[in-house]
Amino acid sequence: MKSLEITRHTKFKSPYRTPPVYYGRPGPKHLSNWIYTLNLKKYNLLVKKPLDCLNFVIEHMHYYDDQITHKTPEHWLQSADQVYDWIFHKRKGDCDDSAITLASLLHSVGNRDVRLALGYYGNPKYANVGTKVQMNHAYCLLDNDNNDYSIIDPVGDRSVRRLENIDNHPEYITMVSAAADGRIWIHGPWIEAFT
Repeated sequence: MKSLEITRHTKFKSPYRTPPVYYGRPGPKHLSNWIYTLNLKKYNLLVKKPLDCLNFVIEHMHYYDDQITHKTPEHWLQSADQVYDWIFHKRKGDCDDSAITLASLLHSVGNRDVRLALGYYGNPKYANVGTKVQMNHAYCLLDNDNNDYSIIDPVGDRSVRRLENIDNHPEYITMVSAAADGRIWIHGPWIEAFT
């Protein structure tokens, strides 16, 4: 998967047309600010490896639309406290809730290569609407160096036995991703559209 870090003096086709970096509801904020630092000792969370963290979130997640859980069309977890509440009490949410939780968990165990990602999930032939790709999914990427990414998607009800390379999954079309340290990348179709 092609990727371009845009936090370092990227030249865009037009200064008036740059990739969006603010997401979420209520109150959009920089994508990297949705990854929280969790106090894992407080709740005695012992997971450390990416695969264990992924399966922990899968076990604690029941997929529900935001309209059911938050009574609004779109709602992202607003703080580390809401992440704890989601893991231990509510245990239901949508893809952005589980992706924020997983990214925060991986970041908090010391994994600096995790990214919160937004993109399209589904049959690639339905992804293009004109020149835009519709974003409909949040998930995580694990950067294995040299633009080699593992997909870490906590939506589902089955345990995962190994992390898969995103290049082997054309149903994922990533547009933007961010690390907790503020770096942000554009991917695939957005590299061509904006640079």
